[in-house]
Order: sequence, then C-alpha cells, then structure tokens
Amino acid sequence: MKRILLCLAAVASLAAFAEEKRQVEVTYLDGVDRYEISLLRKMQLYYEEESPCVRLFFIDGSLAEMSGVRVVAFNATASGLAAAQERVQLAVYPNPAAETLVLEGCEPDAAVTVFTIGGSVLATRRLDGGALHVGGLPQGVYLIKVADTIVKFTKK
Repeated sequence: MKRILLCLAAVASLAAFAEEKRQVEVTYLDGVDRYEISLLRKMQLYYEEESPCVRLFFIDGSLAEMSGVRVVAFNATASGLAAAQERVQLAVYPNPAAETLVLEGCEPDAAVTVFTIGGSVLATRRLDGGALHVGGLPQGVYLIKVADTIVKFTKK
C-alpha cells in the first residue's frame, strides 16, 4: 500500500518549497544521492510498507526512486562536500516516543513543523531546550521539519 506524503508537482513549487535551494539531497539505507532542483519536474515523498520513500521525476522523463529514506535536505550549494557540511545533521530520539522527543543538531529553540504522514501540517512551534512535547498526538508515524531537514518519528 502506497501513501503519498507530499507531491511537489512543478519546478516552481519545488523551488518555493526548497526556499530557492539548488540541490535536493536524499539520504537512504543504501547511501546519499544529490540532484539539481532545476532538472526536476516533480517530487513525491511517500510511505510504502513501513518504509519512507522518495520518487523524483526529471524534466527529461527519467525517474529515480529510493526506499528506506532517512533525510531529505535542500542545499544552497552545488558542491556535494560543501552541501553535506551545510546540511543540518538532525538526531531524533527516543524513536518511538511517548511524551517527549529530543532533537539534537539544531538550535534548542528552533522552529519545528510537525506533519502527518499524509503531509498535513499539524503544528508549528519552537523547541523547548531541544525537546518537543508529543504527548498530545495519537499513535502513528509523523514527519518533523527543522530548517531544511525532514525526519520521521513514531508516536507510541
């Protein structure tokens, strides 16, 4: 069963979502891939059989799919090494979480957006000393966006 999380249907939408970044970097189980946003027509983030996935549609008609996705980041530089240095390295624990989720690798009062697995925004708030209260959420899988990094967590 496939559930679409987020579909960015046009290069203009993708560029706006990526805040005018030039590259999208996808970290997944088998490695890291980087793509120039200007070459993309559409991007889908979806969840399939308990695994987050990304599907990239290119303007030349080709397609790239990755499963076991851990991080999707948008980078301002075309250099892979510099992009990796600029990207937020975000650790989220405990995962699954019951009451409090700790986020490391960002400012302790960073702005955080919580999405449903379907891509709907649930809340935008600031961290409290690097912690996010998730006790009010029902059990399930959620996405958190901090700066230009999106990570998945499970509420138990």
